[in-house]
Amino acid sequence: MTDQFRHILNLVRKTGDTMIVTDPDGEDVFVVMDLDKYEALLGTETKEKDLWDVMKPANSDSKTWDMEEMNEQELAELEKQYHEFANKNIEKAIEENLPKIEEKPKEDDNFGEEEFYLEPVE
Repeated sequence: MTDQFRHILNLVRKTGDTMIVTDPDGEDVFVVMDLDKYEALLGTETKEKDLWDVMKPANSDSKTWDMEEMNEQELAELEKQYHEFANKNIEKAIEENLPKIEEKPKEDDNFGEEEFYLEPVE
């Protein structure tokens, strides 16, 4: 049975499909599929996607995003999402971009040293 199961796993790997497997008695039914696809179905993907994973390759026949083709409802939703994002991240962005101001020492601060005045000897 292990050879048969290994054959099924290799076939799933090769085709990327999902297989249904039953036990020898036909009572229990199992689905064999790629773990990433299963996690995507559950909505608990462990692999974090970044911009480069979802971006279409250059010169592909994919449709580009054009604001002029959006209706008023889509534009309003986009603006709402933008404002929500901006409000959440504005303080962090300000903190990151403000120059750090170093505290100047006080004028009466002698750095722990005594002051001496030397006068010429006559």
